[in-house]
Amino acid sequence: MPRQKYRKLDIAFDYLATAAELYFKGRYFPSLALAAMAEEIFEAVMRARNAPRPLGSFGMRLVPYQFKPISQDLIAMARALNRSLRGLKDAEVYRRLYRVKNSAKHGTAKDGRSFDLSIDADPELEAWSMLGRAIENSLRLHYVPQGAAANFFQLYQQGRKTWHHEGSSEGPHAKPHAIPTPKPWK
Repeated sequence: MPRQKYRKLDIAFDYLATAAELYFKGRYFPSLALAAMAEEIFEAVMRARNAPRPLGSFGMRLVPYQFKPISQDLIAMARALNRSLRGLKDAEVYRRLYRVKNSAKHGTAKDGRSFDLSIDADPELEAWSMLGRAIENSLRLHYVPQGAAANFFQLYQQGRKTWHHEGSSEGPHAKPHAIPTPKPWK
């Protein structure tokens, strides 16, 4: 395939569609990773569209209103619900909200020098949450999800059941999630 330019939004939508497909197949960590990459691209696009334009151009933003990434709403909600977060900077609250996403993609501890080769997480919950946030960011950019992403968003809008609901993946009687064993190279 020859080298060419790609629009990052197109890449993000591909990530989003694949993340939703993987979620429905029970592949939660890959779903989490792809949904997180899509969400980061959507947030970067929102920030770029909100940036003031230099003098000499039209003198206004490309759009008449501000795009607001869902992470800003989540930070505000976390502070409202948890008093211990109120004195922290946005970056620290963000780091805590996205702990599993970041921990799952790095092999080192916070210090950047020592190894951290395990993670304590509920991958289904994390993938569900990240995929929902990525789709919400795409909606804030006025894009409508299609296929598996649309199916997932319908599920997401219903809310996630907790352990006391029959059939839930959480709680004292839930079966632990197994990470599929990789198949050997042929």
